[in-house]
Amino acid sequence: MGRPKINKTKITNDWQKYCPELRKLRMLDIDNRVGPLVIGFYLQVIGDGTIYMPLYKVENLYSHYSVLPSSLEIEGRTMDMQTHEAYSEQVAQQLIEKAYIPLQGEVTFENIKNGYERYFKNPNKGTIVEYEDYVYISSWTRNKLFFETALNTVYNELKAWPEERYFVQAGGFQNWILELEKKASNHEILEDNYRKKIAKYKIEKLPERPFYF
Repeated sequence: MGRPKINKTKITNDWQKYCPELRKLRMLDIDNRVGPLVIGFYLQVIGDGTIYMPLYKVENLYSHYSVLPSSLEIEGRTMDMQTHEAYSEQVAQQLIEKAYIPLQGEVTFENIKNGYERYFKNPNKGTIVEYEDYVYISSWTRNKLFFETALNTVYNELKAWPEERYFVQAGGFQNWILELEKKASNHEILEDNYRKKIAKYKIEKLPERPFYF
């Protein structure tokens, strides 16, 4: 007899119990909001539907993207329904402790800055969305020092990355960083995108935590 299919409703409800400050945005996706960020867990059902992998993730509403790319991801152990019953609460606590940006309580800009800088020490070299997000979030605060510090950090972190792999479409790294600064400074377009994404993804139903900066 094979393993049973993952009970999506049960695992979603269980994970919400493990972190009550999160709310179900859709099946397998539980989150809350901090400023422009959507933070939570996605429970990814894998393969033949008998196992799943919990994923801590952060999504940024305040960017030039019309979609919500997932970033700052941390993978938990894969589980079937039997191991879910035995270990899922323990796995949830491990992810809560590892989270780059806290899932519970109030958040300061320093928490966010530290979370991104911790990620930058061991980044996923396949994506630059985390670097873009750090700049966009800093721009969202309207604090000039935060914004300039974020741009400088991202510049120093990425300047040695191979241009031919990451920045060809932008015409090179220097053009990319200048374009990022330009996009992140255009609050009119970013605010419009922000409102559209809140409506599109029904973000307004998520609980919102205090964000101090």
